[in-house]
Amino acid sequence: MAYVDDMLLPGETVSYRARISAIIYLPGICWCAVGMLAAKFLPTWGFHFGGFYQLKRLIGFSGAFHLDEVNNAIALVCFIIGAVLVIRGMVQALSTELAITNQRVLAKFGITNIVTTELDRRKIAGVIIEQSINGRMFNYGNINLRGYMGNISPHLPISKPFDFQKAVNERIRPLSFENK
Repeated sequence: MAYVDDMLLPGETVSYRARISAIIYLPGICWCAVGMLAAKFLPTWGFHFGGFYQLKRLIGFSGAFHLDEVNNAIALVCFIIGAVLVIRGMVQALSTELAITNQRVLAKFGITNIVTTELDRRKIAGVIIEQSINGRMFNYGNINLRGYMGNISPHLPISKPFDFQKAVNERIRPLSFENK
């Protein structure tokens, strides 16, 4: 997390670093699995629907038409889609930094188009966590850090969102006791 480490002020220490959940890889892994299953089973099953033959007649295609080539193309396309989605997830995970320090919350999103946000701990109003049923089962959720002067909303599934909320609250709570 180079951005967070570079932006630390003198005397400032990182108390918690949030991670993007591994669930962002799931769509890509599923597409790759479909591609591998298609490569394994489509050549043996074949297309018995005759749809490709009808299409060949409709467009006037007179060349050789082999189902194995179509099956392999379908498998390859599925696998390429999966690989692109996995790489996209890796880029998102590596380019997102979210950290809580003893003075503020820092966030950085993106590689080429970088969006950075920071909230002073005195300006934090609260943390909102959105979690689906799958998020509850696999311990991930979307967080929205509300501040008096702005918000931090990564719109990416954060791993262990309630640990993040607890870390933020531990940083806010001492301020309420300092003022009394």
